[in-house]
Amino acid sequence: MESFKYFYMRAGCRRILAISLSAAGALKDANIDLLMQGVNLMLLGMGSVFIFLAVLVLAMYGMSGLARAISKEEIHTGAPSAVAVTKASDDEGELIAVITAAISRFRSSDR
Repeated sequence: MESFKYFYMRAGCRRILAISLSAAGALKDANIDLLMQGVNLMLLGMGSVFIFLAVLVLAMYGMSGLARAISKEEIHTGAPSAVAVTKASDDEGELIAVITAAISRFRSSDR
């Protein structure tokens, strides 16, 4: 009787092992399919974002060129004019006095 139980257990283990190995192969194939679908989705998403950003850059270049063509004024990128500098120097003394008073009040307050 013991040999029958041993044979039955051994045959059962073989059957379970065979089923689990075939299931593992099926799972492996399913995992590979899922992984490939994930890679395809990733590449599709990254490609669409790249194309969108490239179109956005081209649109910005086009809009800046259009703005330059429409604008008839010259674009000043140099130093400010002498009139603006002299006006700023007139108010400079008052500005320095206000900043000095604010600093001295801040330092004298208890924190």
